[in-house]
Amino acid sequence: MSTSIHLSPIKEKVLELLKVSPGQRFERARGDMEQLAAEFEWKDTSVAQALVDLAKMGLIKKERRGRRVSYFFEDSPTQALAEALSGKRTIIYFKDL
Repeated sequence: MSTSIHLSPIKEKVLELLKVSPGQRFERARGDMEQLAAEFEWKDTSVAQALVDLAKMGLIKKERRGRRVSYFFEDSPTQALAEALSGKRTIIYFKDL
């Protein structure tokens, strides 16, 4: 039995765009992401949040260089992607001393 992830229309389109160009870096609310928002009449902040959420889900990668944060799809399967598709999650609890 396969587990599928249900994504919002914005997240589906953003993931689709990133899958077309594996490895290409996209910044939030810039370039192609800005055009995608305009094309579907979405807010830039909604598209930016979709990138953040997809990265948290392990479906795309996040890379930080100084103040610039880029997101990209990696076409090789990774453990995070496999875990995201299987529904497994890792929870880490920190206790204040």
